[in-house]
Amino acid sequence: MALTDAQVSTIFEIIALPESGTTTLITDLVHYPYSNTATWEPGWNVGDLSELVTRIKTNISAMGDTTETLVISLIDDWDSLGSSNLKVTTSQQAAGVLVDYAGQREHIRTEIGNLIGLAVPKGGFIGEMQRVYGIRQGCGTPGGGLGDR
Repeated sequence: MALTDAQVSTIFEIIALPESGTTTLITDLVHYPYSNTATWEPGWNVGDLSELVTRIKTNISAMGDTTETLVISLIDDWDSLGSSNLKVTTSQQAAGVLVDYAGQREHIRTEIGNLIGLAVPKGGFIGEMQRVYGIRQGCGTPGGGLGDR
């Protein structure tokens, strides 16, 4: 028994890494001095995660039948959540966290990581880039880039 291509792609979605193995990190779109002209000086760099993707697929292929069954069940749970960020904390009869799709997604992500043997930083690729580079909202200072030009 082996996972389908769609199921493997869903695992990459769950762990928040690009299955293609290629990344483009846009660090800046407009640089100092700010102007409303059509001249842009974007800052960006590319990455190659292809060896990592190969390693992750090796981990996926190494699963036993029982582990694979558990992973498929978690993938089905993930798919059932869709893209909603629903969170319900009160009702007429109860209070507290009643429904938390983001929390459920994180639980599924953790369980799949444990089953397959993957530890990915919270938020995957985007989360890690935001931790390293911050959440940018325009630097407004000369030379405020990252030396990537």
